[in-house]
Amino acid sequence: HCIREEALPPAIRYTSAQMDVLATVELALRLHPQARRVLLVAGDASYDRDALERALRELKGLEQKVKIETVASVSVGEMTARLAALTADAVVLQLTVHTDAAGNAYVFRDLAAKLSSASAAPMYSFYDTLMGHGIVGGNLMNREGQRPAIGEIARRLLRGESTTNLPM
Repeated sequence: HCIREEALPPAIRYTSAQMDVLATVELALRLHPQARRVLLVAGDASYDRDALERALRELKGLEQKVKIETVASVSVGEMTARLAALTADAVVLQLTVHTDAAGNAYVFRDLAAKLSSASAAPMYSFYDTLMGHGIVGGNLMNREGQRPAIGEIARRLLRGESTTNLPM
């Protein structure tokens, strides 16, 4: 699940990554000016449903420009069929799919590649781990860039440094 920063105790140190749904969809629409539909793809796990709700909230302002549609909480077979039936006026925003409606669990990156191969429309995401696995691009999070910061926090904590001295 997404953890809200304001919900964390003051002594907790962390790094965070922003999922910029709006910037990713705006990029897709600039690159595909013929697009009149944005299809959001999400799974059935609670995290997947949370990500879909957040994306729908963030995209509210675009509803006058494009039609926002969803394919969520269905089987992967149904996702694949819906993606294959898309037309040139659509772009896809791949959210997370940890499980489908049939209860099957997936390695998200592998499934994204499968869904992208089936899709008749270009697929975008904000997850950097999907580059090279089916997406065209997006306003990508830099998870790889977080590793040095996480390592530094861990080293300092293991040396006994107080959390109040550590940056976020």
